[in-house]
Amino acid sequence: MVQNNPSWSNQVISEEAYLVKNHMHKLFGNKETPHISFEEFFKIAEENAVSKDQIGGMLEDLHTLGVCFWYKRNELTNFNTLVINPDWIINAIYRIINTAFKQNKHMITISDGTKILENDEQYDYPYDKIRFVFHLMREYELAFFKTDDSIFIPGILPIDEPDNLPDFPINDRLKMRFDVEKVLPPNICTRIVVHRSEHGEIVDENLLWRKGVVLESKKYNATALVVETEKSITISVKGEKKSQFLADLRETLRNIFDSYKTLYPDLKYEVLEPVHSKATTNRDLTVREEPLLLSEIQIKEYIEKNLRYYDFVNGRFISLNKTGEHYQISLKRKFPFLFITANENEKNAFETKFVRRDVNFVKGAQYAYGDFGNYTVAWFHMLSQGVSNPDATILCGDIIEEISPVAVIMVGIAFGANESTQKIGDVLVSKSILNYDSRKEREGVSQYKENPKEVGFQLFNAFSSFSSSGHLVWNYPSGVEGNKRFRIIEGAILTGSVLIDDYNFRKKLLTDFQDHNPIGGEMESYGIYAQCRSKGVAEWIIVKAICDWGYNKQNPEKDKWQKIAADSAVSYCHSIFSLRGGDGRGIFDDLIN
Repeated sequence: MVQNNPSWSNQVISEEAYLVKNHMHKLFGNKETPHISFEEFFKIAEENAVSKDQIGGMLEDLHTLGVCFWYKRNELTNFNTLVINPDWIINAIYRIINTAFKQNKHMITISDGTKILENDEQYDYPYDKIRFVFHLMREYELAFFKTDDSIFIPGILPIDEPDNLPDFPINDRLKMRFDVEKVLPPNICTRIVVHRSEHGEIVDENLLWRKGVVLESKKYNATALVVETEKSITISVKGEKKSQFLADLRETLRNIFDSYKTLYPDLKYEVLEPVHSKATTNRDLTVREEPLLLSEIQIKEYIEKNLRYYDFVNGRFISLNKTGEHYQISLKRKFPFLFITANENEKNAFETKFVRRDVNFVKGAQYAYGDFGNYTVAWFHMLSQGVSNPDATILCGDIIEEISPVAVIMVGIAFGANESTQKIGDVLVSKSILNYDSRKEREGVSQYKENPKEVGFQLFNAFSSFSSSGHLVWNYPSGVEGNKRFRIIEGAILTGSVLIDDYNFRKKLLTDFQDHNPIGGEMESYGIYAQCRSKGVAEWIIVKAICDWGYNKQNPEKDKWQKIAADSAVSYCHSIFSLRGGDGRGIFDDLIN
């Protein structure tokens, strides 16, 4: 493990930790002691003058270095087992899987596991450890729990797909494909199945095989077909909220692929999704980095206008007219868009562009509704900043649940990342957010646990298309001194609960996340992302303008800069929401009608 993480090789540990490590190595050589209890470990630590405050960090370090294996999930810590010899785990798992395969059994009970391991020639497996082994198989994504006392092993299912797969009509589905340059890593489909079993989506074992699965989501009232081939994973989705379900599955696949980076550093993949186009000959329709889902609303437009549609995944043009009678939009929304602001300058700026009609209340929280450009929107102003504030989490979630918006837009102010190439008032449009709160600090090295969270791709595409149509320089509309022309900058935005007012801390964050090229940072967006995800809103975006640089916040120009930034971000959003094409349609009509 150290060779895959070079920074660990020079890690300094205390003398006490070194003595504990040596003690554990001695136990490793004793096959009669493949695991110990936490109480036994605490005693070893105490004998080597390790304080109670140090034990948690020491366990993490020893696990990272492979000296022992400490599994932190609650259901695993309950077994009071610290594994010293990994062969004890490997032997048990392989014997269970091989026996199940030979017996053509895919579901194994605790009783089955006991019989398989009771006369093992190498290790003892007491009855109370069989359940622990089952949980480890779930931990390593080799099996999922069918009941409390049984696991299902999808990796040994027949390789042939079932005959009774549900139909996914080409006109009533969304489809996505993950392609790799070489062969897929092993067990990807099994890992997908185990991941989605946590959501209760494995409802029919007859629709599950080694290279595919049919998933049923109650949350989205939708069905998905996942199929693995040698170099691709294809997902087809149909149902009420198929766009949201596909976005959720897309994130699951990205997380799985990203987890292979250490073992397969050369693994490269791209996502192919159908991209709508009115052309009848252009086949260069692949969006490589930020693919666009064909939404239900866009399908409706194709049906109404009798447009031909090129399905890139299947490589041909098709007509959507035949299934027009089957197409229904079942979502009834009070307001299609929800805007969120956080501080007083953001509030004041939004009020200059927002034509208020009235207010509503949700659990004591007030939100307004009215006109913003061409659209009727809802607007919620939080009382203070930060992802830890209840306004940024619970209240936002309550309002999102109440009004069921198509999209959530947070507009306001942020700090910039580069004083030499950016300036106060430049607008930052998020492609993704980078959460720096969830991390482990060891000897000055930060290890971040969260993957980047990508914003809604349809919403970002609308903002990005505005920028790519000759609007990369934004003409500031209000009367302020100095240069009124601000740039629109797209990229990853840092987010966390810490109010950054320190040059060195900002520099460290920019260095830690340099692979993602952050363009700035702020405090609220992770809470907004979390609530959107929990409420099934796939389309969300952060649009904020630069008000400072993450340090020297006591600058006498602070208030002026915040007003300029807030006005710039709000005015930019208002201009996009006010756009109409030659046919009189607004830029978001396809998204919301």
